Amino acid sequence: MELEILASELEISASELEISALELKISASELEISASELEISASELEISASELETSASELKISASELETSASELETSTSELETSTSELETSSLLPNSPCPNQE
Repeated sequence: MELEILASELEISASELEISALELKISASELEISASELEISASELEISASELETSASELKISASELETSASELETSTSELETSTSELETSSLLPNSPCPNQE
């Protein structure tokens, strides 16, 4: 009788072990999903990093465009200074007498 009870207890333990094994399989598959999700996140981070590199190079282009504009403004300023000095020079020139005046 005791052997029969022990045998039935062993059967219960065996079925409990099967349940635990199934739970472990579920946990393992959940871990695989998490791992693949992590891989997706990693690739998304790589994309973001390359996007940041693109933005940085775009900012460098904008900076060089600003430098070009600044030098163009300096050129325009010097042209204005030249024009102003030409105007001053022409106003200082003596008026030539008209040929009919004496």
